[in-house]
Amino acid sequence: MKGICDKKINPKITILIYNILRNLGLYSNTKGTAIINKAIQIVLLNDNEFFSIDEIYNTLANYYQNMSVMQIRDSIRYALKHRNEIKCENNFQNIFGFEYDEDFFTNKKIIEEIANLIKLESI
Repeated sequence: MKGICDKKINPKITILIYNILRNLGLYSNTKGTAIINKAIQIVLLNDNEFFSIDEIYNTLANYYQNMSVMQIRDSIRYALKHRNEIKCENNFQNIFGFEYDEDFFTNKKIIEEIANLIKLESI
């Protein structure tokens, strides 16, 4: 995954990711939301459908050189934990097509599922 952050993703995809995150109740002004967006971009640019969340954290730490792996992990966790729950529950099924599940909001799961959703929409 080295150098993958240097690749550019279509700006429409970046906006699509932000819109999905906002519809899930994440706040766009939270650092963790921006990091989640970048993590999803990394997964989309990586040809390997299997990824380690630790690899993503390390890639992000190389990209955001002023942040450690732990700070990146915690920022993502904070953004997920402090989302607008009502907005999230109301929009969840429309976004993913299945019933809301609180267990869905782990760092790896949300990154993986949004990346899969975008891959599916681009087919």
